[in-house]
Amino acid sequence: MSLKETNLKKNKITMKRLKKQVQGITLIALVVTIIVLLILAGIALNLTIGQNGIFSRAEKAANTWRNAETNEQLAMGELANWMANYMGEGGTGSGSGDDDASREGLEVGQYVKYVPDTYVNPEDSSSNYSLPSNVSGYNTNQEIAQVKDIKWRIMSINNDGTVDLISNTTEDEEIYIYLKGATGYNNGVYILNDIAAKQYSNSSLGVTARSVNIGDIENKMNDEGKKAKNDYIASSTNGGKQTYKDSNYYPNLYAEENGSGINTTETKTNGIGVSDKYYTSPSTDSPAYRQATGGLTVTQTFYYMEYDEMADYFDDKNFYDLMFSGGIFYWLASRCAGLSQDYAYFGFSVVSGFRFDFSGYLFNSDGDNGRGKGFGLRAVVSLGSNVKFVNGDGSKEHAYELEI
Repeated sequence: MSLKETNLKKNKITMKRLKKQVQGITLIALVVTIIVLLILAGIALNLTIGQNGIFSRAEKAANTWRNAETNEQLAMGELANWMANYMGEGGTGSGSGDDDASREGLEVGQYVKYVPDTYVNPEDSSSNYSLPSNVSGYNTNQEIAQVKDIKWRIMSINNDGTVDLISNTTEDEEIYIYLKGATGYNNGVYILNDIAAKQYSNSSLGVTARSVNIGDIENKMNDEGKKAKNDYIASSTNGGKQTYKDSNYYPNLYAEENGSGINTTETKTNGIGVSDKYYTSPSTDSPAYRQATGGLTVTQTFYYMEYDEMADYFDDKNFYDLMFSGGIFYWLASRCAGLSQDYAYFGFSVVSGFRFDFSGYLFNSDGDNGRGKGFGLRAVVSLGSNVKFVNGDGSKEHAYELEI
């Protein structure tokens, strides 16, 4: 082989080696380039949609703005509610805050088509409430009929959206509930609430009926009315508190009540209130009363109000008319005690005709069980904020209907 041919052959080999090297470098560069691009893409994606990326920061900023707007609306709503509660309807700073914006258009005294789920055919007596004499203290057993055509009216519109309804009373004395003596005093609150619950509740609406009590009325009294109450008690025998050494019999339940003092001049302050149900079942204790041999101290809780005076004691005329107009007679599920120089007397507050008084007295501290008293029942139901008032204007002819 000549020198020329030899050199040519060497050059071909060298060119092949260079070509392979160039191809290898190109592949490595391509791979490196792809890796670098992937890294850059990852960085870009993280900056864009990562936890602290542009999109995330933008979303957080939007959420922060929305939260601030919501908090502002809540704060403004709370401020508006506070101002409404403070100012009241008359804007005097003494309002009770009973009106709720979600109940706009509703007024105390309006009629509502409320139907208890215990309502039965008027010819069916199975809805009667059987009241034995050893529970009521009255001379005979009683069958308390459910009022079939009872009307319901708005008694209170509350801040939490609940609405309290109260039944109209009936002048039918055959449906009166009779209580007598110490037994009637012990069980009266239980009896009135239990009859209302058994005859006028509605489970589909989630409500259990109860009897109206003195708190329902006092909660609506203005300052003038509360002063009149306190003045009446303060002007009573011995300033409204007296200890009896001789006439010292008391109903068993009175020993559990605030204001009582059994064998002491000190009175109970951590006991039950006048409207507390107390018994989960009625008491049939015999005898239903005891004697405080060491003296009986009684605090007066009874007070009396005449119809013509009371008009000034309630700012809401609709409420006043609802509770006292029409010459109606009904029990309040609230015990009370009154004083005289010689003895104390125990019974129930009642609305009697046009008056708010104590004609429901049942037992004297000289041990007299009395003759027994009969009055009507007014049931109260509290409708939840989820209950809607529809298809009516609240008049007697076009009462509101209820739906959930």
